[in-house]
Amino acid sequence: MIILNIGVLAKAKGLSIQDLADKAEISYNTAKGLYRGYTTRIDLPILDKVCTILGVSPGDLLTQIADDDIHAGYQTMAKLRIKELAQQHGITTAAELAREAKIGQTTAYKLWDGSTYQPNIDTLIAIADALGVKIDDLIIHE
Repeated sequence: MIILNIGVLAKAKGLSIQDLADKAEISYNTAKGLYRGYTTRIDLPILDKVCTILGVSPGDLLTQIADDDIHAGYQTMAKLRIKELAQQHGITTAAELAREAKIGQTTAYKLWDGSTYQPNIDTLIAIADALGVKIDDLIIHE
């Protein structure tokens, strides 16, 4: 599965969805899809503009996560990395993680305490976005 890092990279540069839309000269809805990672197709001229705005290459905008990592085996390692990264970003409790990532508190607590909960990819995207990291940074690959 390919994940878009545009929102994380834009946020790190202090750009909102509207800022991205204005600078790339695209509609707000197009920018929103790119920013939140919902877009499944990107026109090359738009890709070029986004890369220029963010000062990155096309490969920096994408992260590939193996289906095996998404569907099995990575969850325990990801939980440990989520707590570690959250603490590095000044988030000291599961409740703060829930608030910052806009995820459910039960989900945040399960991820925080290292239970066997299997987060879906949207949850991981929300956490990565809240922490300003790429989704791949949440997962420890062995």
